[in-house]
Amino acid sequence: MDKILKYSVLRYSPSAIAGEKINLGIMFYDEASGYREFKYSKKYSRLTAFDDEIDIQMVKHMLKSISDDVNGNIFTYNTFDINAYTKYFINDFFFEEPKSIKYEKLEEMITRLHKTYFRFEYDKADRPSKDDDRRFIEKIISERGENIKKQNCVYGSCNEKITCDIVTDNKWIKIFDFDNKNLNLLVNNAKTWAWNAMQDNDNKIVIIYRYNEEISKYNKEFNIIMDIFKKAQTKIYNIEEGVNFL
Repeated sequence: MDKILKYSVLRYSPSAIAGEKINLGIMFYDEASGYREFKYSKKYSRLTAFDDEIDIQMVKHMLKSISDDVNGNIFTYNTFDINAYTKYFINDFFFEEPKSIKYEKLEEMITRLHKTYFRFEYDKADRPSKDDDRRFIEKIISERGENIKKQNCVYGSCNEKITCDIVTDNKWIKIFDFDNKNLNLLVNNAKTWAWNAMQDNDNKIVIIYRYNEEISKYNKEFNIIMDIFKKAQTKIYNIEEGVNFL
C-alpha cells in the first residue's frame, strides 16, 4: 500500500502587492500514522523586506496559534481533516489547496518538501541543488500521471533541435539556474527561450527558474529576463510556484 503525505503551504499575498506571494509555513498530515505538524518560518526579516508595513507581531501570533492548534495535544482532534482546516484561511493569508505525495521515508519527504518551499531556512550547503530540484520535479510529474520521456531533445517550428531539462507528452520544461550566475549573460538565453515559446503553438514550453541565493526584486538583469518572458507570454514560474503548477 502506498504511503501518502498530504501538505499545504500557508502564503501571504497582500492585495497591495499584486500577484506576489511569500511562504509563511507548511502543514503536513499523514493519515496512516496520524502524524500532523505545522512548520513555519521565523525569518521575519524576509517578510518585512517583502512588505514593510506588515504587523509582524500579529503574524507571529497567528503562526504560533496555528502551530499550537495543529501540533499540540494529539487528542485535540479525533480525526484531522487538512482540507477542512485549511479552507478557513482566506484573503491575504491563505493555505494552498492541499496536495498529496507518495513517500518511502516520512522524515526524508518532510525535509525535501520543506527545503523546496523554505530553502532560505537552510545553510547554503544544505539547500537543494539543480539536480535535486530536477529530480523532485520529475517525481511530482510522475505522480500526476504524466510520462517522462527518456530523450530531452524536441524539435521546434523550424525543425530546430531544442534541448530541455524535462520532456513529457504535454510539457517541455526548461530550468533556468540563477545560482552563482552572471544574470547579464543569461539575457540572450532568455530571448532564445522566449522565441521558442512564441513559436510553440501547442503551448508546451514551461520555464522554471531556481536559485539558492536571494535575488533582489530591484536587480536590473533579473527584471529584464522576467520582462522578456512576460512579453512573450511565456509560462514562467519560480521553483516553488513551478512545483505547485506541475
